[in-house]
This record gives sequence, C-alpha cells and structure tokens, in this order.
Amino acid sequence: MEPLGTDQQQAADFYKTNNKGTSADHETNREDRPKVALSGGAYYVGQWIGQDRDGSGTQVWSDSCKYEGQWFQDKADGHGVFEHSNGDVYDGEWKNDRAWGEGEFIRKDGSSYIGQWRKDKQHGKGSETWNDGATYEGSYVKGRRSGMGCMTFANGNVFNGYFVDDMMDGEGTFNWVDGRRYVGQWFQNRMHGDGTFFWRDGRSYKGQYSMDLKHGEGSFRWPDGRVWEGQWSGGSKHGVGTYQTAASDQRSGAWEHGKRLTWM
Repeated sequence: MEPLGTDQQQAADFYKTNNKGTSADHETNREDRPKVALSGGAYYVGQWIGQDRDGSGTQVWSDSCKYEGQWFQDKADGHGVFEHSNGDVYDGEWKNDRAWGEGEFIRKDGSSYIGQWRKDKQHGKGSETWNDGATYEGSYVKGRRSGMGCMTFANGNVFNGYFVDDMMDGEGTFNWVDGRRYVGQWFQNRMHGDGTFFWRDGRSYKGQYSMDLKHGEGSFRWPDGRVWEGQWSGGSKHGVGTYQTAASDQRSGAWEHGKRLTWM
C-alpha cells in the first residue's frame, strides 16, 4: 500500500523555491493567507512563511486528492491526512512530502494497514487486514512483508514464521484448519528443506522437502507404531528404505515411485 502514487508525488513537488525561510522566520513570520491558486489546478489554504507552505494547511489537487495537516518548508511534514480521489485515506506522520513514521492507511474496500512507514512504504512493524478477513501482523521492508510475522488467511489457516518479499520463506509453522501442521523450512511459499508434518490422525513425517513434496531422506510414522525410513523422491518412497512393524520387526527393501520392488 502506498499513500501517494507517482503522479500525485510529482504534483506534491510542484512548488519549489530557493527562497527558504530561516529559523527566525518560523518564530515570527508564519501567517495565515486566504486560498491561493497553484499550478495544475491545485489550491492551498493555510499558513505560510515567505514563499513556503509552513504550519497548518490544506491543499486540494485538480483530481480531488486532498492533504490536510502540517507543513514544513513547503513540504508535508508532521501529522496529516491524505485523501485519494478513489476514496483511500492515509492518516499519520509525514516527512519530506512522504508518509514516514506511524500511520494508518484505509482503502475504500475496507482493507487497511496500521503501523510504521518510511518513504511512502510500509517499513517496520505493522498490521494489515484485507476485506476478505485475512490478516497479517509483523515486519515489513520497503512495502513488503519481510521478517518475522503471523499471517491468518481468509480460510482460517495460519502461518507463523519468516517472510521474504511477501512470501513465506525461512523457518515457520503452518497450521491448517483441518488439524494438519507443518514445522520447518520454507522457500517462496512452499515447504522446502528440513521439516516435520503432522496429520490429525497421528501420522507424521520428519525429513526433507523439495517444493512441497517429500524429497530426500525422511521417516514416516503411523500412530500404531509402524515406521518407514529411507529415501523419497517427488513425494513418494523412492530408493532404499527400512520398514518397521508395530511389533518392532524390521526389513529393508528398495522402492520405486512409491512401490516396493524387493526386500533385501
């Protein structure tokens, strides 16, 4: 979510001057002025110091976008509210014409973000809610979910772990609403690396994954005590493995794509 689009940011930068007020100006020369027409059909009502918008003021653009809040040396700086022409609203802190600090962004569709901003992007700690009921609380970097966070999906599934560029990536735990659970490593939204998968009926798999599939070395356990341990490929037993019965009897064999070829 970005409070200012490219065109709007360019519009915000339209009024530049080399005649900046001094610190003394800020103490003695701030004045209220009536509505002032600006380039591009915009206008400003509020306080000035010399040629600079400075203090409290409201600016309205030709496309009906509106900023109301604090200004410093001709730029939005301090607390302010920016209303987009499409109904989206940012209410929070500004620095150098950009959302910077603590702020809340609410879209017309009801989705929202509350948290920290830097250079018009979500950056730091924050929480996000979508209009389908999904939520996220955690870290952001340059507008993307990155770092530790907790994502609750619209269907009720929950991921608690690390994100990189809006994707589950690194160590994390995923809980499905049907009782399944995976604890382990992720890569670009997929189980990838070492992990343990639990089923609601007591079955479990502990071992290696590749792009959501059991792949490499791993062991599969049944609730009655049976165990299969060995090599996997593409989600199936593939290679040499050892099967242990509920009575702890063991036999080794060879499997291919899930089917036993022979006992050894």
